[in-house]
Amino acid sequence: MNPFSPLYYISKNRMKCAPLIFLIFLCYGVYLGGLYVTNARDNWTTAIEYEDHYVTVANINSIGYDRFLKNAEASGKIDIIPLAGSNGLLWNTVMGFENGSIGLSFKNAEDFRRYCQYLEIDCNFSLLKPGTMVMSSMLAKNKGYSIGDKLDHRKEENIVSDMEFELVALTNENGYFSYFITGEDNYDQMSLLIGKSISKNELCKIVFDLNKNDDVLIIAPLETQISEQFEIMNVIYVFIVLLLSVIMAVTVNSAFVYVYQGRTCEFAVFRAIGISKNRMIAKIAGELLLMDLAALIGGGAVFFLILYFLNHLVLYPCGMYLCYYDPVSLISLMICNSIIILPLIITRSRQMLKADVCDY
Repeated sequence: MNPFSPLYYISKNRMKCAPLIFLIFLCYGVYLGGLYVTNARDNWTTAIEYEDHYVTVANINSIGYDRFLKNAEASGKIDIIPLAGSNGLLWNTVMGFENGSIGLSFKNAEDFRRYCQYLEIDCNFSLLKPGTMVMSSMLAKNKGYSIGDKLDHRKEENIVSDMEFELVALTNENGYFSYFITGEDNYDQMSLLIGKSISKNELCKIVFDLNKNDDVLIIAPLETQISEQFEIMNVIYVFIVLLLSVIMAVTVNSAFVYVYQGRTCEFAVFRAIGISKNRMIAKIAGELLLMDLAALIGGGAVFFLILYFLNHLVLYPCGMYLCYYDPVSLISLMICNSIIILPLIITRSRQMLKADVCDY
């Protein structure tokens, strides 16, 4: 094997390189931190996707609200699903705090059936009647509820209705959803406006055109609301990533200093026999990048295997989970890895290029 091959030194010094590869692998802690911090936001992904099908409007004055809904219905392009009241449940996050779930209250089972039909939600509608509720199986696991349980405002603070609701069905939605059938036909607080075979952009344009007199309040998209709520967490996470990256870079660099001090004689000989500086730098960079690649690929396989078992054995049974991928986590991992590797290549190259055979 060519002595200048990056694999040559690593294959001859496996026991020395293994701890160094492990140190680089620890930057996956930043990736895990990203999954952890963004988990509460990611749990809303399905709910955000649902909003591609509808716009929510709220009643701010009865006359204008009724006029708006009549005009929307007259357009022939919008289906209206009225909502009754504002009930919901809180769910437990992996970060330890409670978060609000998507909770929708319907006047009757038929309105809920139409809602499920538009969003392609599978549900058993046979037992639905006033005073019953449906929730996603994930929320049921998270809260420890099962079919037949009864909930009211004394048990769940986000249930504002005076009614008691019996859980009669579960859905397989990927998220935390609860639906209530109130039977309150005279209660008209909000409505879902669903486009009939039109795009979300077309639906929004029609809704905004119909609301030129501000007859209703158009509820801001869920994605916008969530981004505002989690903005401070993202700022804190970026600060933590940079801090950990610097700490890890110093730690890893110190470990490599010790290893490369034992190689000064080797590089002194290279200099003495006329090996160019560029070739020596390429050798050092190749070795470090190969170890980095081994840490990212091999360590990544171990990391995701551990995450898989964590989800299936610990989190899923509790109605929680960590995503396997998040763009923020991936970018953070790349930043952390770059802060470690690039200075390492520069400092070790400078160290080895100073090696002088006369010192030996």
